[in-house]
Amino acid sequence: MKKARRQKASRRPGKNVPHLAKKKSKSKTILSAPFSKSAQKSQILLLSKMVKRAHDGICVCHNTSKYPFVRFTYWNDLMTEITGYTMKEINRLGWYQTMYPDPEIQQKAINRMASMREGDDILSEEWTVTCKDGKKRVLLISTSILFREHNKTHVIAFMRDITTQKKVEQALRESEEKYRTLFQSAPGSIAIVGLDGTILETNSFYGIPREKIIGKKFDQLEEILHPQDIKLLREHFYQILKGGEAQSVEIRVFPFPGHQRWIEFHAAFLKKNGKPYAIQIIALDITERKNLEAQLLQAQKMEIIGRLAGGIAHDFNNQLLVMMMAEEMLERIIPPDDPRYMMYINMIKQASEHSSALIKKILAFSRQQIIEPKIINLNELFLDLVKMLERLIGEDIELEINLEPNLGLVNVDPGQIEQILINLAINARDAMPRGGKLTIETVNILPSDKFLKGHSIFLTTPCVMFSVKDNGIGMDENTLSQIYEPFFTTKEPGKGTGLGLTIVYSAVKEARGEIIVESTPGKGTIFRIYLPRVEEKDLKQEKQSEISVQIDTGRETIWVVEDNDKARDSIIKVLSNSGYKVFESNSGEDAFNKLKDLKEPIDLLITDITMKGMSGKELADKVIKVYPNLKVLYISGYMDSSIANEMIRAREYFLAKPFTGKSLCKKVREILNHSVGEA
Repeated sequence: MKKARRQKASRRPGKNVPHLAKKKSKSKTILSAPFSKSAQKSQILLLSKMVKRAHDGICVCHNTSKYPFVRFTYWNDLMTEITGYTMKEINRLGWYQTMYPDPEIQQKAINRMASMREGDDILSEEWTVTCKDGKKRVLLISTSILFREHNKTHVIAFMRDITTQKKVEQALRESEEKYRTLFQSAPGSIAIVGLDGTILETNSFYGIPREKIIGKKFDQLEEILHPQDIKLLREHFYQILKGGEAQSVEIRVFPFPGHQRWIEFHAAFLKKNGKPYAIQIIALDITERKNLEAQLLQAQKMEIIGRLAGGIAHDFNNQLLVMMMAEEMLERIIPPDDPRYMMYINMIKQASEHSSALIKKILAFSRQQIIEPKIINLNELFLDLVKMLERLIGEDIELEINLEPNLGLVNVDPGQIEQILINLAINARDAMPRGGKLTIETVNILPSDKFLKGHSIFLTTPCVMFSVKDNGIGMDENTLSQIYEPFFTTKEPGKGTGLGLTIVYSAVKEARGEIIVESTPGKGTIFRIYLPRVEEKDLKQEKQSEISVQIDTGRETIWVVEDNDKARDSIIKVLSNSGYKVFESNSGEDAFNKLKDLKEPIDLLITDITMKGMSGKELADKVIKVYPNLKVLYISGYMDSSIANEMIRAREYFLAKPFTGKSLCKKVREILNHSVGEA
């Protein structure tokens, strides 16, 4: 009976039933044992419902000295749902052994539970377990000691499955990392600006340290933004805040002192729950685009001015032609020993020559000069110019010539290259008012040469490069950006026309070359000109057998077509005085209508190229179909570059206006003699 009573007594609530035991602490009691059985049953039922409906897995366990080292005495349904195991299965297989198959993690879990039993409760610790289906789940585990009995520590554990939450957090981290990577490595700059105008975040802003930008407003960025653009940017920002349409705005920034970049800003609202909380600004570097736009504008200005200059030159050349031929006729009439008249004739001659040289400069600038390229070696050309260059630059400037011995050949107009070199030498001289050193150098260049690294030029074929270098006053970036503009000069009034470098630029482009300039204030300037190289095997015989012209007179028949009456009359008088039989027309249409029905043979057609209506080239093409052996001499003060290139390829005869009567008769005789030789 006593034994039975002891067994009955052992079943009293609160003594051996873990979930009814008291847990004393400093300030609370988990469960107080009721005094009545009915109240006790109510509490048990209430507790059972609470545990069953809990959103966490709840279990009660205690340690054992034998495998599997822990035994569960309570296991709610959610524990089975989370792990896939029943309490019976987990007690048989072992919690540590099934949940933590990795030996290292398993031992870590055993050690953690041991420290917990010593009073170090587990509070919201994340543990990854392997469930019955083999899948990994992340559990948020919290434990608390219920009571201790016979070397056993009874523990209640709460386990929440946060696997989905962890996946969301991981996806969020990955998304944030992607955004951060995109933010930091974007080709342009990105900035987040608060609605009060404060810059909250930015990536690498074109080399400007972030600490100079973050936390500041646009008004506080005077060192970085161009003063004229701060107001523009502020107005643009407030327009966006007022709900205006977000448009791009172009501003200038200074990443480093004296180094300007053009930036295009694009703005858009960042919203949370449909309400804007910040503005995102994407800034793109458009410096290269602005440079190209400036170059295009420069090219358009030069084209317009060039067309104007070409038109003026055309008319002026006709007048010069008349003056030069009239001067020659006077020379024939007036005795050479008459000092009074010869003095005036020389004055007319010199004025005509100077005017002709001026027109050539204007045509060179307008790129409408008649170009006659030849295959030459630049070394030979430069050596011939040494004495003239020495006189040009003066005694206080040292001239150094460095010529590559085996320099390649180029197909250029020698006159153009002379003009380029002389203009650059004059500029270098003016940049060294107290003397200095002028260096001219020639070098063979290949597209793969290391020399080209650091230079803003891209070559696809071998080139010949010649450079003109001085150690003068140099130029700043602002001056460099304008040096090729017509009439731009840094010289004193009356000491420069502002056309020198414009002519150089035009001549280089006409020669299918490239020009690069580098300059540093106080250290000097170097111009490099790159010209396409021609191989020796492509060299054709440039110097044809010169036909000896014994006399500049003849008896052949010539037809002259010129729409300027005075120029035509002057040409006819010169040719008639030289013995030629001359017919004339004032237009291409008139000449063709007369020539196609002409019975008398014509030996030479002299025609102006630029005429109203039918051009000289069109006239010649039509007439040659009727008279295939007819020779044609084209004359013009200027012409379209496409026509000029076509004539050069066809090796047509050409004489540039203005010309003298002597040069005309010599050219006519040369062509006619050549015709006889061919026959």
